[in-house]
Amino acid sequence: MELWELGYDFQDQPDGKGRALVRREKRELSKDSPPGEGGVEYEITDQVESLRFRYRNGNKWVDEWESPPNALPAAVEIVLIMAGGKVYATSVGIGMK
Repeated sequence: MELWELGYDFQDQPDGKGRALVRREKRELSKDSPPGEGGVEYEITDQVESLRFRYRNGNKWVDEWESPPNALPAAVEIVLIMAGGKVYATSVGIGMK
């Protein structure tokens, strides 16, 4: 089985004009390389206007997740708004039943 560590981050543009969404891939996992470090970075886009998360709390969506320790929301909604108004949205169920 092949395991990879993936990460996504916003990084300032070198020219100081905005930020870019970057994907980091680390294909070799070891105890000598701390999580979140190393690998190869790829710029995905510099056209992101906003990124929003919402959380399913019972029967309603909330903007902030406040819960007892170790409790998870039933789902997380992810909305990415691009320059020009294009919207990408998804929700992912994560809570345990």
